[in-house]
Amino acid sequence: MYYFFKFFFRISLLLILIATIVLLCAVPFSFFELPANTSLAFSIPLVLLRAYMSPEDKEKYSNAVPQSFDEIMCGVMLGDGSIRMHGSNALLSIQQTHREIVDKLWNICFSYNLVHSPVGELVRQNWKPVYHFKTFTMPYFTQLFNAWYTNIDGKYIKVIPAGIDKLLTPIALAHWIMY
Repeated sequence: MYYFFKFFFRISLLLILIATIVLLCAVPFSFFELPANTSLAFSIPLVLLRAYMSPEDKEKYSNAVPQSFDEIMCGVMLGDGSIRMHGSNALLSIQQTHREIVDKLWNICFSYNLVHSPVGELVRQNWKPVYHFKTFTMPYFTQLFNAWYTNIDGKYIKVIPAGIDKLLTPIALAHWIMY
């Protein structure tokens, strides 16, 4: 009986994989040009696959981030935003109970090709739902990590970076209040 269930489970996984490949091949699209109103039915197969971006693309998109996004990141980091190292580069991680705020930041990140996976929802018993997303690991976020964190006794602590006066704009203040 055990082997029957094991076989059935493997066949089920294989069928899901085949269906995902067929769906992705049947619909022509550019990975970084999906419309913002992409349906959940279309985005589920993308979530099943591991997101990948070449090192060249990471460098290209990191260099294309405008100054206005630096101001947004200043506000996010002054709030509850966090950046963490993952391998050789860092990523931005957002967790917030207000869906609209998370969606807005996700859309901004998506417009600069910094994020792939859709906003997720974490529901805990007797708590408000928490909405979250992570960006790609990119050199841009590594630079921010180095500016916003310092290593004290083997632990990285968030600090106010030098030159923050140049980034503390009305946009940064608005995002600081939101996050």
